[in-house]
Amino acid sequence: MKANRLALAISFIFAMVAAGAAPQPAGCAQNMYGTVYCGPPESGCIADRQNEIWCSPPGGAIELDIDGVAVCGVGMCTKDQRAGVFCSNTPHGGAMTDSYGKVACVGSCVPASRSLCTKPAPMPIR
Repeated sequence: MKANRLALAISFIFAMVAAGAAPQPAGCAQNMYGTVYCGPPESGCIADRQNEIWCSPPGGAIELDIDGVAVCGVGMCTKDQRAGVFCSNTPHGGAMTDSYGKVACVGSCVPASRSLCTKPAPMPIR
């Protein structure tokens, strides 16, 4: 009986994965209409609360702030205990929140900024 449940659960998971949308390449995001947008190499992209696609600078990161606005950093970003987004000021530099909610960064931590984000063009359909 347990084996039948396990087999059913595994079959369900595989069916859900097979029926789902194809995964997008790293650095790309899809809006609610299915249009794919990709940023420059070594960037990440995300849809904001208004379904607009924004991308990080190369070597940087992108996050949604507490209001659902896309904000970016030169390096990796993370949120502090008050949901503020802070990023390393070093390209590819790490950022992490400690157990007290404080952010530590390679180089120094700076607030994420919308001005560092870029709007990509839609990818051509083939």
